[in-house]
Amino acid sequence: MINNDFNLANLSFQQGDIYTLKQNFLGDCDGIISLQTLSWLPDFQEPLAAMMEINPDFIALSSLFFEGDISTTTQVLEHKRSRSTFYNTYSIPQVESFVRSYGYHIERLEPFEIDVDLPKSKDVDFMSTYTINVNEQASRKVKRLQFSGPLLLNWYFLMIKRGSFNRQS
Repeated sequence: MINNDFNLANLSFQQGDIYTLKQNFLGDCDGIISLQTLSWLPDFQEPLAAMMEINPDFIALSSLFFEGDISTTTQVLEHKRSRSTFYNTYSIPQVESFVRSYGYHIERLEPFEIDVDLPKSKDVDFMSTYTINVNEQASRKVKRLQFSGPLLLNWYFLMIKRGSFNRQS
């Protein structure tokens, strides 16, 4: 159990492994919050299915997503550290189709735009996050692109809800 610092009687947080959730979570969970998790897993279907099978009212998550019908599966091998991980980017239309098959829909999606400059590491053999500032021609605003090692990070926040479709973006 995560500490409830706000002393709210009607709110509690439970922590668990999405692949091995106990039966006592079924039907007894209003919502699931998952931050920066899906992209580090081999696929999105198995963990999202496990979340939706608990039958929460909503799932709020952030991960790497692409607005088009293109997904990438990227396995990162940091050779000097003998470390392997995923940096997968999932197609929002594919996620939408998948969650609809469980009676859910994407209610809202918002790109995450980092508002601080992160310097690039001098160690090119280490996957570290940094930003590059670019000028957007149309809006004449400076935008920060977020990278980790050689990869562009397309962060989004998604609110997935049970029931009919009514997306706000």
